[in-house]
Amino acid sequence: MEQQAWRILIVEDEERIAAFVTKGFTAEGYAVTTATTGTEGIALAMTGASGARSIICPTRRPASRTSSISSGVYTLEA
Repeated sequence: MEQQAWRILIVEDEERIAAFVTKGFTAEGYAVTTATTGTEGIALAMTGASGARSIICPTRRPASRTSSISSGVYTLEA
């Protein structure tokens, strides 16, 4: 039986950065889902629709964008 790839959710609104990061993780054998907005990322994480076991999102963004993503992610752990 073949083991499934570890799935990662990447939240990134800049297409070039998202493509670069996705390419790197895919080359290492990870399955990647990309969300282009914080709202989309939170929805995918909260519903489990992405199947992600790890979430990667920017930390150096305007507070309103990053804090909302982080708040949604922390809620998952509660």
